[in-house]
Amino acid sequence: MRARCALLLAGLVVADAAAGTTALAPRAAGLMEAEARLAAVRRGAGAAELARASALIDAGLAAQDAHAFALDAWRKLIEHRFASALESARRARVAGDESIVALACEADALTELGRYDDAEAVVQRLLDAHYGIAALSRAAHLRMLFGDLDGARALTLNALARAADDADRAWLALDLAALELMAGRAATSLTLAQAAVARAPTQALAAQARAWRALGAAPNALALWRAVAAHETSVEAWVEIHALASETGDAPLATRAAALIAALARLDSAQGGRDRRSVLRFRAARGEWPEAHALALADHAERPDVY
Repeated sequence: MRARCALLLAGLVVADAAAGTTALAPRAAGLMEAEARLAAVRRGAGAAELARASALIDAGLAAQDAHAFALDAWRKLIEHRFASALESARRARVAGDESIVALACEADALTELGRYDDAEAVVQRLLDAHYGIAALSRAAHLRMLFGDLDGARALTLNALARAADDADRAWLALDLAALELMAGRAATSLTLAQAAVARAPTQALAAQARAWRALGAAPNALALWRAVAAHETSVEAWVEIHALASETGDAPLATRAAALIAALARLDSAQGGRDRRSVLRFRAARGEWPEAHALALADHAERPDVY
């Protein structure tokens, strides 16, 4: 199973929140702006946008605003600080914030920490209080983790039918593409990913690359991963490029990819190891077992999920 922070995790909350603002306590304009900026980060905005959101969140935390704790949890999920995100989400709930953001972030943190039964209980609470795409997408992700691909697909289709925003539809289509690929329907996965490329280009190109590889078209997959790498600095993309270049006999490209991965791995380690799992796969594929084992131990200590 491909480990991933689901495309929808800490993502599809803003549209549902806008539709159900009566469930949210009144917020300062600064926190509303912070929430919008976090949503922009989910859509691909960079570190500067996250820094602006963080300053606004910190001001809310200083004022002990309940919703600031929920947004702090969302920020920490983006930064892959899952245990701390769970703590912030629960502080939001204790302070009286039962918003979509607070419940979704609590569920996401529990999922990333491998506490699936607890996550299921929070997702059920989210479904009961805020039935919509944020709740349905998280229920679908848990169904997938529990091995129920048909159930996950049905829930994702339900969410997709409710999504009015094109960007949210694209993210949901990509989750559906991932499910189709897991179910062995690579051609269907490819079609879904191609349809999402206008609104989520990098993620859709990566999904297409995975589908092409499953279909046995390594050159197509390699070209798409190179397009992803050209669009953003991605450890995962270069790990895939290395594997496909080695598979197709492009030794110069494989050598270049290995050097880049080594440099990116050092940078990632200094920044907290957000891409540690991609580096782990690279080390294991090269038979570098002591290094891979050390990475696995470090990752398990922070994120003991099914991966």
